[in-house]
Amino acid sequence: TKYDLVLRNKEPLQDNYSSKLLEDGAIVLDDLIYRSGSSDLGNGPFESLSALASFLESTPQSSIILVGHSDAVGELSTNIDLSRNRAQAVVDRLIKSFGVDQSRISAQGIGFLSPKTNNSTEKSRKKNRRVEAILIMP
Repeated sequence: TKYDLVLRNKEPLQDNYSSKLLEDGAIVLDDLIYRSGSSDLGNGPFESLSALASFLESTPQSSIILVGHSDAVGELSTNIDLSRNRAQAVVDRLIKSFGVDQSRISAQGIGFLSPKTNNSTEKSRKKNRRVEAILIMP
């Protein structure tokens, strides 16, 4: 049927992640959700983490730096700590739930210094609260 063709032609998420990481060198883990002021990562499941773990498994020479970002509410130093904690929550989940070797992933935070959009509405602030995976190849 027409529906089956659409499904069969859809690229799996992990293939999309792999090709985007290899092509762009970075990808936003856009299914993670953080409330303003929080670094708590919910139970998931988060498809982006599964896709990232699969990518790391298939490219043993690569490593990833997870970079946390925040919205612009509050002081920069507080937001840098918060964004680092968000990235560390992802590192911890990748190690605990997916068995990723901790030597291949690390966490950094840059607060609100690299926004995706302005911080004028809750919707835009939500886009800025994110974690990006940066690919490091030898």
